[in-house]
Amino acid sequence: MIARLRWRRSTWCVVALGTLGFMMPFLGAQSSGGDNEFRLEAYETHTAMTQASPYKDMAWSFLGPTNVSGRMADVAVADYPTFRRLYAASCCGGLWQSDDLGETWHPVFEHFASSAIGDVTVAPSNPDVVYVGTGETNIYRSSYAGTGVYKSTDGARTWKHVGLTDSQTIGRIVIHPTNPDIVYVAASGHEWSENDMRGVFKTTDGGTSWSKVLYVNPQTGAVDLVMDPNQPNTLYAAMWQRQRRKWADPRTEPGFTNSGVWKSTNAGVDWTRLEGGLPPGKDLGRIGLDVAQSNPNVVYAFVDNYAQGDKAPPNTRNPYGVAIEYYPIGNEVYRSNDKGATWTRTSGQDDQQRLYMRNLSSSYGWVFGNIRVDPRDENTIYTLALGVSVSHDAGKTMGRIPPPAGGGRGGGSGGDNHAMWLDPKDPNFMLLGNDSGFRVSRDGGGSWTRADIPSSTFFNMSFDMDTPFRVYGSVQDHGSFRAQVDVRSGVNAMQPIPFEGAPGGEGSTHAIDPTNPNIVYSEGTYGSITRTDLTPNPDAPAGGRGRGRGNSKNIRPEPDAVDETLRGQWLAPMILSPHDPNTLYFGLQGLYRSRDRGDTWEKLSPDMSRGIETELGEVPYQTVISISESPMKEGLIYTGTDDGKLHVSIDSGKEWTDLTAKLPNQKTWVAKVTASKYNEATVYLAKQGRYDDDFAVYLYKSVDYGQTWTSIAGNLPAGPMNTIQEDPVNPNVLYTSNDFGVYVSANGGQKWEVMGGNLPSSHVMDFIVHPRDPVLVAATHGRGVWVIDVSRFRTR
Repeated sequence: MIARLRWRRSTWCVVALGTLGFMMPFLGAQSSGGDNEFRLEAYETHTAMTQASPYKDMAWSFLGPTNVSGRMADVAVADYPTFRRLYAASCCGGLWQSDDLGETWHPVFEHFASSAIGDVTVAPSNPDVVYVGTGETNIYRSSYAGTGVYKSTDGARTWKHVGLTDSQTIGRIVIHPTNPDIVYVAASGHEWSENDMRGVFKTTDGGTSWSKVLYVNPQTGAVDLVMDPNQPNTLYAAMWQRQRRKWADPRTEPGFTNSGVWKSTNAGVDWTRLEGGLPPGKDLGRIGLDVAQSNPNVVYAFVDNYAQGDKAPPNTRNPYGVAIEYYPIGNEVYRSNDKGATWTRTSGQDDQQRLYMRNLSSSYGWVFGNIRVDPRDENTIYTLALGVSVSHDAGKTMGRIPPPAGGGRGGGSGGDNHAMWLDPKDPNFMLLGNDSGFRVSRDGGGSWTRADIPSSTFFNMSFDMDTPFRVYGSVQDHGSFRAQVDVRSGVNAMQPIPFEGAPGGEGSTHAIDPTNPNIVYSEGTYGSITRTDLTPNPDAPAGGRGRGRGNSKNIRPEPDAVDETLRGQWLAPMILSPHDPNTLYFGLQGLYRSRDRGDTWEKLSPDMSRGIETELGEVPYQTVISISESPMKEGLIYTGTDDGKLHVSIDSGKEWTDLTAKLPNQKTWVAKVTASKYNEATVYLAKQGRYDDDFAVYLYKSVDYGQTWTSIAGNLPAGPMNTIQEDPVNPNVLYTSNDFGVYVSANGGQKWEVMGGNLPSSHVMDFIVHPRDPVLVAATHGRGVWVIDVSRFRTR
């Protein structure tokens, strides 16, 4: 269903309209892409294209990994008379359901316009009524925008879109305890830009219409929301003024004064800002809230406080390597005993506890921020951050939950925690959602069992030329992994497998020597780079995931007098020359080349970005993000940057031509530049507006070395376009991907078809088409790795 806004005096009214069932050709090329209704319509088009595709009978096979889960944004429980149903909401892989307390899982939300989930909530009065808010509020750089709220009335078997389309991120949904048609939604708004559909929304008719009941401004949204368990007309909302920048995390900025806690006692009609004892808005970051069920007079706030704290020792740097003079105060716990009228800081009462609290989230308090009160004890609280902490004295003494006794599937509680559910009847039963997946404890947090939900969040994909070949990729918060792709019995016969660890980190690109699959180059986070020899050592101990095998050497270039500090993107690009496997290209703010496998480097270019001083922050930005050397002509090199610049050199970097002015859109992030294997003058370009909350299709082709460009968006329904590649054998065949799936064109981009009919809607961030074996391997951010047979495209 589609939601549209219209003004109704001082509030918004959002009315749900019927599902669109028509095709919209050339939608991506014609739309501005910033309209989220466009995304819903685009997904309808994608669905129609899938059903009409001549390749719909081609089957995708899930490769894995079976041993690596992904980030979970929320957890929920539906209690039926005879059994308990668990829900796990993936950041980017949809919603999962278990009816056996987490032993087995199946997806229940996998064919929709957004697979990013911010919250899942079950109606207390009816376990079959489930609301899902799409779009993750944690706003990592790998978070993805939602398309509003969806509702199920049959236990997640079927879903209906019920509005708030342009909210993009939803932090909490609260349902009235006795009337499932009365629902409140905390919407935190667009991640990268300002918008009005943020704040607290309310429906009294089950989502048919919505009213905006709490709104501050286009930068301030609601990130958390709780209801008094005894007085459902009393609500507390955490408002967060924030905007992610391409060069900075979403912390406080000058003029940001609107973060804080708000309260309503008349079901959202009126709201009052609560300030008695809380830090001032100028210092407040993200805030988490909870009310004690055993005593609703008690309300807790888990605050990320950016006020100046202790002086840092000389030469102290934050996790991004930026020098700091003072630490921020960091996380704090505040308690109110009078329903929010006054607040007292309970945490950090001595030096040891202040240090503990400051380190709870390191400098990443914006990505955590939830607090839970034990349903039976108003003084026992849990805070969710890098770890899970517990206090039995209202926050005065905080400590990590007991570590596991050892062994068992999943091990400990996991890191980077976002969601927790405490059983109001059984103090030993707990659920936890974090970056490493979904976990269940049956002994009060003493030990945890990880659920094997196949929701791993890959960033990219590379391959080697071994037989069978392997694919390599990096997974958010887990590291780098590889797996063998054995097609000897046919792609459709492949079964999901565990992956093993590989050189690199959670944000790494890889390049593997085509003449020796044991030589692996791995770029690490923000531009570190190593060369690893994985030749088996007969004296090494057996076992393990493969990580740590072989010898690694740091081969990062050294800065020079011009570039005193080198900056690289999260996934800094690195490629091996198609003409010489010993030649390596590496992108930082400029392009570097090594002719001896990284032992020595030469700088081939100056800074290739726009170099805007105000856009150089703690997060590396204005960097080279894509590199391609022509397979037909050595030294014909293209580079694209994250701030939209495109350059070409025809002489191995001696001279560069800036092509940016030739492009139709000049500031959009370059996702992929690809020089043709078949025509020296041909080059392809995929650009994406993801980091401007723009979802249009930007896909181009040039046949004159980038001097002029033609859109090949054609009938593609929407972006962002994540990559584009030629088939290694058939010059007429192109492949591309977006956040819905993979598309193929058999006529050079004139018309696109959906590839296969069974791939879940997922963010296909990268894929490889193997040059020897007829298989495409897709890396998704939320549903792991999938493979498909492309032999039918290898005939000309």
